[in-house]
Amino acid sequence: MALAVVCYFYMSNSPGTCTFLSEREKYIATERIRREHLEDAKEKTQRIHIKRGILNINNLVCAMGFFFNNISVQSFSLFMPTILRDLGWTATKAQLFTVPPYVLAAIWSIFISWVSDKYKKRGVFACGHACVAMMGYAILTQADRAAIKYMAVFFGAVGCYPLGPIFLSWGINSKPTLHPHPIFP
Repeated sequence: MALAVVCYFYMSNSPGTCTFLSEREKYIATERIRREHLEDAKEKTQRIHIKRGILNINNLVCAMGFFFNNISVQSFSLFMPTILRDLGWTATKAQLFTVPPYVLAAIWSIFISWVSDKYKKRGVFACGHACVAMMGYAILTQADRAAIKYMAVFFGAVGCYPLGPIFLSWGINSKPTLHPHPIFP
């Protein structure tokens, strides 16, 4: 918390006021915000902006998706050692075998984040990964063999973990509407 208080006084309000950027870099950063997000960094926040942000359908979908994905990811992390121990492995072996799914999920998350940013598509990747995660959980509940259950853990990890970055970037990169939303004025 102390760092947050210090940052409040040292962080710049906009790219134009950054002391560590050259004039050219300030111009580039300001133009990028203006062009990509259709907004001015100097614009003051008003109540209508807050209302639009809270009631924006993109924000609501991303927030709910991120919330439900966090439930899956946290429960996955909490129960994976138990799931693997129930396969007949010792506690130490079960703990060691939790590492490969996480490593693969981390690498895959970075790759998918890059691909979704390259193609500027988030929903397709979110739906696809949600299906992979559901498939992993379904296999995990129905399979009897340890090798199949361990494979299902990989499907669950590869399906769940990229959803966090996908939902966050989807919410951040969505183009704002220049007029009030027809459902939520």
